[in-house]
Amino acid sequence: MKTALYVCVFCLWIILNPVLTRPEENTVSEKAIDVRTFMKNPEQYAGSVTIQGVVSRIFPKDKMIALIDIQEVKECRVITCANLTLPVKWSGDMPEPAETVQISGRIEKEDNKMIFIALTLVNISGKHQRETINEDGFACFR
Repeated sequence: MKTALYVCVFCLWIILNPVLTRPEENTVSEKAIDVRTFMKNPEQYAGSVTIQGVVSRIFPKDKMIALIDIQEVKECRVITCANLTLPVKWSGDMPEPAETVQISGRIEKEDNKMIFIALTLVNISGKHQRETINEDGFACFR
């Protein structure tokens, strides 16, 4: 009887193990780099890369997002002062400006310009709380 129970438990483990240990599609990666690091040398990151940043603008019709560095947002306290902006093509639901996101994808040339093609986007907001939206429609941070 005990042997049958062990065999049953073992069989369930074999069946469920791939399901239980499979990484979820929308999980946050510990290996994400910031926008500034990526923009300094994008050619260094051939293949898939995960980037973390703050959405400064969205262009729903073009399926584009402008992503800026988290540190720049912390320093200037607005999303309009970034020196580097990463253009991101994203076909999913658009995040809101000022949200912190983590994107995974690859860099490609499109119309003789480098563009980041995001395959996944995870909203990890909470680090930057929007305090107010000023008269120009830009978020200001605490």
